[in-house]
Amino acid sequence: MTGQMHLSLPPVVGEVAGRPGWLDVAMVRHRATERAVLVSPDGNTRRAIWLPLSQVEVTCRETDELQMTGGVPVIVTMPEWLARERGLK
Repeated sequence: MTGQMHLSLPPVVGEVAGRPGWLDVAMVRHRATERAVLVSPDGNTRRAIWLPLSQVEVTCRETDELQMTGGVPVIVTMPEWLARERGLK
């Protein structure tokens, strides 16, 4: 999977209060390295994309979705331009 892949269904997106131009995106984390995180909107690794940790913040969500998806539910906070570039908005 490459960072240029676009998702067909956008995940839940919301603006970040107090941070103009930033969005919170509900995703599922599949893997992570020191520099990037592999996420998808629905737990499907075929639709997963890599996002650079230098440009995003990742926080875990407390939810029952973990059992259904096989990944870790997270909120990815990112600049709006990056969300658009990656097909997330």
